[in-house]
Amino acid sequence: KRGNGLFALAWREEGRRRTTTRTDFSTALDWAESKARELAAGSGGRQWIKPGEAEAVEGLRATAGEAGLGGLLWTLRGIVAELGSLDRLGEAAAYFVSHGPAGIREVGFFAAVDLVEAEYHESPKATRSTMATAARGMKREITDCSLLEITREKLELWIFEAGSSKRTARNRLSQAATFFARFVVLGLWPVSRPIPTGAIKAPRLNDVAPGIFSPNEMSRFLAAVKKDLPQYLPYLLLAGWLGCRPSECLRLRRDAFDFENGFLYLAPAVVGKTNRERWVPIAESLRPGLAAVVGRSTAAGEAVCLKASREKLSVLARKMGFLWPPDVLRHSAISYWLQRAGNDCNQVAEWCGNSPKVIRSNYRRPIPDGWGEKWLALGAEIQ
Repeated sequence: KRGNGLFALAWREEGRRRTTTRTDFSTALDWAESKARELAAGSGGRQWIKPGEAEAVEGLRATAGEAGLGGLLWTLRGIVAELGSLDRLGEAAAYFVSHGPAGIREVGFFAAVDLVEAEYHESPKATRSTMATAARGMKREITDCSLLEITREKLELWIFEAGSSKRTARNRLSQAATFFARFVVLGLWPVSRPIPTGAIKAPRLNDVAPGIFSPNEMSRFLAAVKKDLPQYLPYLLLAGWLGCRPSECLRLRRDAFDFENGFLYLAPAVVGKTNRERWVPIAESLRPGLAAVVGRSTAAGEAVCLKASREKLSVLARKMGFLWPPDVLRHSAISYWLQRAGNDCNQVAEWCGNSPKVIRSNYRRPIPDGWGEKWLALGAEIQ
């Protein structure tokens, strides 16, 4: 401030000292700020910031650390773009704290696998066996470490183990996905983190319908069973002509059969897999034979089929030179059902407990005319 009351301003521009005056302090300060911005823009130097902004910048610099202000800015921009607005950042942070790595109980991979396997101790034997086999396989191929360190690459060591078929790989991928889904539910894997199986592409299989027996093959096989393994005829008839699943055959009791009205009732407890009851028609020609083998083999309240039925029948079939694809008897029953029902997928789906979509994709195969009736006639010979 000069003696005459004016405020003097001085600066250097283009190598020369420049000066000007203003009548009061506020006006002088505004002019100085404007000139500083002009000079900064022209020289490529730092932008002019107010004292309050300077404190904010220092705080951001401390938060950014080694990433620097530029790194912090680009990270923040990416987060805001993904969330849709800056307002959601706090909510996203709170979710991550409760559902991310900080919100879970960290355990070792082997321990986590044991916990999930133990959950299935009351499941059907086949399910327990599947989970136990998967658990052993993962432990064999994957080194124990923190569960959070498991990656797609580590899981692939087991899923695509050398010598394994494409179908085996698909089954293992499904089993691994089941384990990781349970890890999330048990609070062992962060909800906010994708499970590693989601990034693994399942091998593509040839679109081939399940294998079945021809009537001629079954005629030979049926004769051998009647001669050497007659105690397993109930299973053969239930699976091969009524399309029951192996587990359903083993759960059935005599009171499930209504021979007078011609149907088999599968209660939810018998079905198990879908827990959806269904009624399976018993063709009139099948009733005498089925009634005979069921009545002969069991007392009231006892299981209709012996536990080792499928295994014993498959051994005999292979000795006779037949292939035994998975569920070959049920697949045969459904395929011949479909032909006799005029390819009515909806009706057959109701009988066998599949969806019409599965019937359409898996069982619509070229079968010679009359094979369905031949198959039905073979079933009538079981006594």
